[in-house]
Amino acid sequence: MKLSLVEGVFIKVEPFIIISKCLVGNAFLLNSMNITTIQIGIWLV
Repeated sequence: MKLSLVEGVFIKVEPFIIISKCLVGNAFLLNSMNITTIQIGIWLV
């Protein structure tokens, strides 16, 4: 009974974990791209 309760909670939480991972990944990607463009901008100046 306890196990099925945990599984039910995990099934509800899992999509949020996946979404948050995607958001964090996208944010990290955007940050690294911004840093790269800033470095290129400094290098061009």
